[in-house]
Amino acid sequence: MNEFDFEDGGTGSRVWDAAIAMGIWLARNEELFCGKSVLELGSGTGFSGICAALAGADVTLSDMAANAEATSSTALAGGSATAVSTAALLPNLEANARLNGLPEALASGPLGAARTLALDWEECFGAEPAKTYDVVVGSD
Repeated sequence: MNEFDFEDGGTGSRVWDAAIAMGIWLARNEELFCGKSVLELGSGTGFSGICAALAGADVTLSDMAANAEATSSTALAGGSATAVSTAALLPNLEANARLNGLPEALASGPLGAARTLALDWEECFGAEPAKTYDVVVGSD
C-alpha cells in the first residue's frame, strides 16, 4: 500500500488504524461483500475498499478530484488549517488497486474489481445518483 506526503493529500495520504480494523472486519465477513457493488467514501489510500475488492466485491474507490494547488483545508488537514492539495489522491488509489492485483473491470475469478471516482461527497447531497451501490463503506 503506497502512502505519500501529507501536503499532497492531507489525511488521505496514509493508512489509518481504523482502515486496518475495517479491513480485518471485511476479511472476516467477506460473504457480505462478495459479488456486491461497494462504494468507499473518502478512500484516501483505498485500504478498506481494496480489502472489500479482495473479498470479491466490485468496488468504486472515491475521493476528492485532483487539485495540485495547495489550499488551506481543515477537512483535508484533519482539523488544522494546513495547506494541502489533492493531487496525489486519485492516482495513488489507482496505483494501490493495481499493486494489489485488482482489475479495473469485473472479471471472472475470486477477486473483485476496483475503479476510482472523483467525488466530493459534501457537494453531492440532493443530486441524482449516477449509480447505486449495494454497500457504502468508510473509515477514518
